[in-house]
Amino acid sequence: LLPNSGIFPFDFQEWSTTADRYVYLPMIGVALAFAWATKRLGAAIATAVLLILLVLQQRQLSFWRNEETLFHRTLVINPQSWWSWGDLSHYYLAEHRYTDAAVCAQHSLDLHPDSVVAWENLGLALTALHDYPQAAAAFQNGVHFDPGNQSALLNSADAFRRAHQWDQAVRIYTILLHSNPQMQSAQQGLGLAKMQIDSRP
Repeated sequence: LLPNSGIFPFDFQEWSTTADRYVYLPMIGVALAFAWATKRLGAAIATAVLLILLVLQQRQLSFWRNEETLFHRTLVINPQSWWSWGDLSHYYLAEHRYTDAAVCAQHSLDLHPDSVVAWENLGLALTALHDYPQAAAAFQNGVHFDPGNQSALLNSADAFRRAHQWDQAVRIYTILLHSNPQMQSAQQGLGLAKMQIDSRP
């Protein structure tokens, strides 16, 4: 357990200093100590301890019922976990709970403003809520932190098009097609945006 105890920094601390898998190997020692204690103290005490552990195990398993309960539990313990806010946002997107997804994505960004995934989650939630200008701004923030992210670029172009900001949409579709001329979604989006520009009075 010592290498992952937090005494020395390690990579996973970007998300958490604690994780269940850190105790898989050390639990061998705990099991041996329990076996020794059972022999010394008697089966009745060991049985009582096992029953207590069984109740605690069932309680812990309830937090793993689904992604929502897991991430909520994580955030109760560590509300500063930007990664868990982002994961909860992604879960709500899949469940079509777009307002909840936007709120959770914003919490993630408040803690970690350069999270491209959180910006994308926010943009997708706002798109589903038909707030296209704010969705475009969210996707553009994602592009700012990851300029080569074609998904964020395409989503921002689509959001600009839906927000009737045709010139912005054309500019981004053109950038996408310059690097990937065969991207059909960008071709279609560009055609729709240019059609709207041509139909201006």
